[in-house]
Amino acid sequence: LLLMVILLLIFKFKGLTWFEGSFVAAFGLMPLLVFNQQIISGRSLQPFHYEYYSANYVAALALILLITLVIRAVSISRPTIRIAASIVVIIAAATWGTFETVRTTKLWDDINVVLDEAFPVNRRIRQLALENRDSGHITTVNFESLQADSQPSVAPAAVLWARHQSAYAGLADQEENRKRYYKLLYYSGFDGKWLKRALTGCENIEACMALFGWDRFNSTLSANARPLTAGEIESEVRSYDGFASSFSRADAYEPKLELLVETTNDSPDLERLGEWYDIGEPEVHGAYQIRRLAAK
Repeated sequence: LLLMVILLLIFKFKGLTWFEGSFVAAFGLMPLLVFNQQIISGRSLQPFHYEYYSANYVAALALILLITLVIRAVSISRPTIRIAASIVVIIAAATWGTFETVRTTKLWDDINVVLDEAFPVNRRIRQLALENRDSGHITTVNFESLQADSQPSVAPAAVLWARHQSAYAGLADQEENRKRYYKLLYYSGFDGKWLKRALTGCENIEACMALFGWDRFNSTLSANARPLTAGEIESEVRSYDGFASSFSRADAYEPKLELLVETTNDSPDLERLGEWYDIGEPEVHGAYQIRRLAAK
């Protein structure tokens, strides 16, 4: 709003053109319109993502454009001031850009290493998926979450469950997402006690996001965010225990699994998976390996 006031003053007293004014105003008003439209429409546009990855940069761009207009207005006959101000802005932008780059790199470095290590196995899955495209898509069960999440960006193969599963095409609704996560827990050998620990305080954020939604562990994602209650956790644990105890052929083969993906240094409990599928020998691709699955 302050930016808009200054813009109007420059327009009134310094002959700012309509094109320049409207161009800067478009960036300056964007955060105001994006956030407050939610009050009128009642629809959330994930304010967390707009705040951190869009609106802040658009607002900064509007500010820089405004500073440029101010410098031009007050120093049009004094180029020394304009040059000095430009140097200050350049140094500030380079310093902040370096800080953001280094900080972001350190924050995501470990995750990006895992994603890079997953690329060879994702590429192999892509090859297998393309070889089998005449018989329909293949579905994988993935025991490492980052690899599962990155796989669809490389290979046209479905995953049983991944962190961003709810955003993938073809998923019917949240209930299907929930049941798929149940199946992953079942095949991983986890019981209700593990799930209770995972949900308490959202110790395992993937369990929270899969069963209750992302906003239940990250309050910035929704205006209605609230922590999990003990009653909700107990109810979910009972639901999963009932699912695991009555696990059937229909559960095992819908969807039918063709590949198991795991890290080479992991030793998952494959007893439950082995009840329903014949598990092939590992085919190693860097830090990961795949095993072919055949329904019994």
